[in-house]
Amino acid sequence: MAASDQAHLMPESSLAFRGASTDVRPVPAFPVQRRGPPALHATNSGVFSDHTMTCAIAELGVVRVMFSVDWPFASNTAGTDWLRCAPLKDRDRAQISS
Repeated sequence: MAASDQAHLMPESSLAFRGASTDVRPVPAFPVQRRGPPALHATNSGVFSDHTMTCAIAELGVVRVMFSVDWPFASNTAGTDWLRCAPLKDRDRAQISS
C-alpha cells in the first residue's frame, strides 16, 4: 500500500505535518476538566510563569498540575525559587510539588 493510500489511517495531526489540509473544528464550549480523560495532567516543564500556573490550576484543578524544571534546558534553582514565591496557597504549592 502506498503512503498516500494510508493517509486515511493517520490521525489529523500526522496529516498536518505531511502538508495535508485538515478540517477546522469549533472548540467545545465547556471546560477542559469535563472533556479530558481523568488521567489528564499538566506540568509547567520549565515555564516559570505565575499566569500560566494560575490558568492550568483554574482549568484542570490543582490535583492535575505538576511542577517540573526541564533540566538541562531550565535551571533547577530558578524553578524552585519561582515555586517558593509563586502566588499559591501553601497546600496548593505542596500538592503541585509532590
